[in-house]
Amino acid sequence: MRSATTSRFGAALGVLGAAALGLLASSACTMPIPDARVLTSTRAIALQSEILVAGPLFPERLDSPVVLPESPITELMPGDRVRVEGVIVDTSAEPLAASEVESLWFQCGSNCYLMGSRLDRSLGDVDCDAVEDYDLDSRCVLGTGDLGFEFDLPPLTQRAANTENMYLFAVFAWGGRRAEDCWEARKALDGSLDGCAFVNHTVELGPRWLLQVHADAEGLETVVPLEHVPFAAFLQAANHPPFLAGISLGVDGSLNSLVAGAEAPELAFPIPVRRGQTLDIVPVLDEDAQLLQTIINTTDPDGLVFVPWPEAVNFRHYTTAGLRTPAAASDSLEVQPALLSLERAELVVEQSAEVGEVLRVVLVVSDARGGDVVRWLAFEVVE
Repeated sequence: MRSATTSRFGAALGVLGAAALGLLASSACTMPIPDARVLTSTRAIALQSEILVAGPLFPERLDSPVVLPESPITELMPGDRVRVEGVIVDTSAEPLAASEVESLWFQCGSNCYLMGSRLDRSLGDVDCDAVEDYDLDSRCVLGTGDLGFEFDLPPLTQRAANTENMYLFAVFAWGGRRAEDCWEARKALDGSLDGCAFVNHTVELGPRWLLQVHADAEGLETVVPLEHVPFAAFLQAANHPPFLAGISLGVDGSLNSLVAGAEAPELAFPIPVRRGQTLDIVPVLDEDAQLLQTIINTTDPDGLVFVPWPEAVNFRHYTTAGLRTPAAASDSLEVQPALLSLERAELVVEQSAEVGEVLRVVLVVSDARGGDVVRWLAFEVVE
């Protein structure tokens, strides 16, 4: 997920003189750069897609040829009834309830970037229901919702068959704001965007080779000639979010123990920690289940060589105040693993944290095909 916001300060910066810019640059040299992973404001941190009701295309894709743990399916086909839903957390890492959020959803056609950079007003003019020959290339308003939105995937196009995805743009509003008001303020570049979030989201279509079979049946070109595709590729399981076995936790270099991350923070049993302690946090994948999510892909432009690839999984983390990332740790929000080994998130309990205070970490574990898993850990500061 990629999110974008615009503020009054950002708009005003363009009219500052060269001298003022020099003063800003000089001041910035002496001020610490805030850690983007610390939740200093309410923020959209993930957006999840799943099938609610499968459409008529290849219903067998929902039944994997191997046994997988129960979880949503995130690769979608035209005709599926789907739900997309945001995860928005406040400064305490508490997720906002659906009743606290209003959302406005756009379908972006071939991409959402024109809207993100040039604020294309045409997306707000036409409802998708009113679009003649509505398909996956249409640019239109899908509708409004709360944290989430349900809709039916439209017909396939050549562009979507090639890229194997659909592009959405979501506007979220909370704290008494309306989503339409947030959108108008962003387009006008002259209003406050407090209580607003703007999210680009890619919906993955698939499984890949069944999608190409459907493309061929619709008279569209396929990414490689179907006669080159081995039979086993058509049995590739539909994508699920990453399968987590738990979360590895180490304290001050101790041997890591496996703890269960909660699906919501109120379920996270606080783990006692002391000020100054270093925490090593690593999501641990269920290797057997995750290896069954292997992707079969081509390695040459002619599509003559097919190989199985383990699906790449990465994670990012967000924390409440009272936890910080050491200066020597990676500044990246995302850590790319080697196969099924995820690198650690290293955090230090601040000396300023108060005894009895509960500190939280939110982990977002993502795969390469639109699957997000969100888990919470809680820590209580003790003497």
